Amino acid sequence: MDYIFGKLANRPELPPIVWNPDSRNSLNPHMLICGGSGAGKTTLLLRIAEYLAMSNKHIFIFDLKGDMVVKNDNGEVIGNYIEFTAWNSKYGINPFEFDTGVPEEELKEMISTGNMNDGQRFKVQNSGPKVQVERIIEIIKKNFLPNMGTNQKDILMYLFSDTYLCKDFKYDDITTWLNELPSLEDTLELVTRIKSYSNNYNGTVIDEQSSDFIMNMQNHIVGLKSLEARLEEEDKDEVEKVIKELKEKIETEVGEYIEYGKNNYTKKNVSPNKEWFEARGINVEKYMTKDALRTIDKMASYINALVDSGVFHSTRPPVKSGLNIVNISGLDVAIQRFIVDVWIGKVFKSCKIRGTYAERPNKTRGEKCDTYVIVDESKLIAGTSRDKNDPFSYLNRTATEARGFGMGLIVAAQSAEHFPAEFLKNFDAQVILNTGIADFDSVRKSFGIDKAMLEYTQHGYGNALVKTGRSFSKVKLIEKL
Repeated sequence: MDYIFGKLANRPELPPIVWNPDSRNSLNPHMLICGGSGAGKTTLLLRIAEYLAMSNKHIFIFDLKGDMVVKNDNGEVIGNYIEFTAWNSKYGINPFEFDTGVPEEELKEMISTGNMNDGQRFKVQNSGPKVQVERIIEIIKKNFLPNMGTNQKDILMYLFSDTYLCKDFKYDDITTWLNELPSLEDTLELVTRIKSYSNNYNGTVIDEQSSDFIMNMQNHIVGLKSLEARLEEEDKDEVEKVIKELKEKIETEVGEYIEYGKNNYTKKNVSPNKEWFEARGINVEKYMTKDALRTIDKMASYINALVDSGVFHSTRPPVKSGLNIVNISGLDVAIQRFIVDVWIGKVFKSCKIRGTYAERPNKTRGEKCDTYVIVDESKLIAGTSRDKNDPFSYLNRTATEARGFGMGLIVAAQSAEHFPAEFLKNFDAQVILNTGIADFDSVRKSFGIDKAMLEYTQHGYGNALVKTGRSFSKVKLIEKL
């Protein structure tokens, strides 16, 4: 069954322009829809979602505005609606949930038998907690800290890696990969323990009183040198008197500091909670510098914001076969981005675990693909200008790699500038709706069309340029399937 876009505007007697991701003529299952505000992007997305549902695809729609309601020809709402709320959210998503490289039952068999073939070994070695830690950092960088520095990245790497250790996960021991997953709350607990340890630490961390003492001593030394230089030029007796007073002051302050040190450090060379870290294989010493502790405080604020959002917990949403609409419209934009990133990554990885789609024996949901992710207002997931061109971001990886694993991506955007040129080349089907005059030049450049063609989209609702082959055609979109 084909999706019918509509008739050719200048040759209505010819067959309509259609799209079928499983057609032998389809280079890939992806589709990009571009158009200004009010041009009809959401309406078109809903029609395509209905078509994909009728085609027996497994679909995830991320509703960022609260208007993605799919209805059939009888006006009945279809699909499985999953709602994340801004507080007390019933469902959650856990960033620490990772890809094992193989299906869970296969992993259990590998653990019980101790047998692993070369293909399984390759998949496992390119997955697991270590890969997920890098993924979490990538998402935080994209959505919260686009200018993340090396020190911040290192600290997050330590924190998230050690969070897995808190639950007895080992990177190179797959028998631990079925343990209870950690959560962001566990990361915050780890931060609390690190800060508690630092308060009792007899090492490189300088507390406030010690810092003040060192600064005072440095000032006193400068003062002494200045006074000694004046001995030859001024009243020697008067200068020597001042020097004596200053030395007495230094001696008093040194004595007070020594007593302070005795009271606070001599009996605490080993922190009482160091054993907790050692028992879990965590080297807590790597956190014991002033720079590291300052960075931990800053990173903890971002992690706290995620925890406070109430949607990052272990209560999995009830995903069902077929159409799933994930409503995240009530959440903060940064949290929306985070959820979409994590979820796209999960869908991509689950498809990848199955292996190359063309080699699958039973393709009951489609000859070329069986899974779709649909995102409206995709500028929310495109990232910063730097992230847009990152070939390792999940959005770009999905566009370039997912088709081989039976996964399609449909995105809608107000401007083609939200995506890099290489990204646009990976969408076999492209639709341009009513485009604002201000975006004419960018659209023409991005899609390689002339002004006369683009002006057609200005002549009424439903006028579109559609490409499902080599070139764009002027099409009058139909209102129903």
